[in-house]
Amino acid sequence: MDAVVAALRGAALGAMVCCGCEAGRPGLDAASASASAQVVDSVKPKRPPPPPVLKPLVASGDIVPLEVPGFAAASVSVPRGATQPRPLIIVLHGESDLPERQCREWRRISGGYPWVLCPRGTPRSGSPAKEGRFTYASPDAAAKELRAALAALKDKYVYHVAPGSVVLVGYSLGARYAIELAKQEPSFFSRVVLVEGGGQQWASGAATLYQRGGGQRVLFACREASCRKEARDRVALSQRLGLKAKVVAASGSGHVDDGAVADGLRREYRWLTQGDPRFRGGAGASRPVSP
Repeated sequence: MDAVVAALRGAALGAMVCCGCEAGRPGLDAASASASAQVVDSVKPKRPPPPPVLKPLVASGDIVPLEVPGFAAASVSVPRGATQPRPLIIVLHGESDLPERQCREWRRISGGYPWVLCPRGTPRSGSPAKEGRFTYASPDAAAKELRAALAALKDKYVYHVAPGSVVLVGYSLGARYAIELAKQEPSFFSRVVLVEGGGQQWASGAATLYQRGGGQRVLFACREASCRKEARDRVALSQRLGLKAKVVAASGSGHVDDGAVADGLRREYRWLTQGDPRFRGGAGASRPVSP
């Protein structure tokens, strides 16, 4: 009996860190995922159905911390005042970066309409203590933290987080790690933004896996000349596979994701989210875009 209880508890814990139970779980085939879901359903309390009208979403600010069990607090851009479920953008930051910065940037890009979830990562060795910069130890570490952060977001805000796929953004190091996640769950991370990174990984079979698994759109954004050239090649590759793909090629130089790069991402945000009605209230919703 003790072994059975332990197994059920383990299954329930596994479900808590699932990216989105609507999209399946990485590493499980369909039969295993179904069996796991049945076990979890038998031990988890049933959540009541959502009310017909949600109360306006309240938060202490536009960008707030989110406690994530087992990890440092994430940063979240909250769609304050929302009375319906809002879609989600998840952002993985760079090698020596701050999640708050990414959440602020993507709040501007998206017009503040969706959720923006930015996992913190671990303190970067060698960065000045007063700056408190962060990194991700590995793709696996980033994936585990992302899943835990997503579970924490849904637990805290419940019905205000729309079910279904998300937009996954990665900057520099985060772009390389985002590709690993996109390969595991293409239909869940159905739209990917790769900023100043990830070009080499995208060319090494990732694009094919992403397309075959249900991925839909990929948007590259670059300022450095080498990145711009590589991104154009990756767009051509993606389009040959049947993916919708574009590149934001900002003028100038420097390994950055703000300024002209962010302006270009804002202009293409409507294209990025096109076809997903959950994003209809986002930035640039009134502007016509090409497919």
